[in-house]
Amino acid sequence: MNSNYLEGKINKEKWIKFIEEEIKAPYFPVKDKIPQVGKWKPYENKEITDSDKKRWCNDKNINGFGILAYMNNIAVLDIDSKELYEHFFKDEETLTVHTVNGGCHLYYQEEEPSNREIKVDGWDMDILGKGGYVSVGAGYEVVKDIPIKKIKNIREFVISK
Repeated sequence: MNSNYLEGKINKEKWIKFIEEEIKAPYFPVKDKIPQVGKWKPYENKEITDSDKKRWCNDKNINGFGILAYMNNIAVLDIDSKELYEHFFKDEETLTVHTVNGGCHLYYQEEEPSNREIKVDGWDMDILGKGGYVSVGAGYEVVKDIPIKKIKNIREFVISK
């Protein structure tokens, strides 16, 4: 991985490149994590055109993108607690993004896509999978630009920690 385009300030064009080249999943525009396209579900099968990308990049009301990562069997572990991340997950060798709220998104390639799950076993972390999307954009920073780790199932993986 080690994508030179992710160095420095990451603008909307760079996020699009990140999504298309590294996540390889459908996406749609968001503002502060809120979809700007009405319903996001149709984007599972919508082809994004160059015209869409240009319009989204020029729209000042759009500051990021929602990624339907599960469409490529990618689940994201969304950890809101810095202590939880530091204790259990800081040494994970997978693509990692710091979020706008001070948490972390750890990306995992699964054999089968997982469902979205809030507060896994009561912990301050969520699984962003089928039935939801993961956001990137203004305020997010790629901190580990390395390949996405392959695992069987994210829930089983998290519980084993």
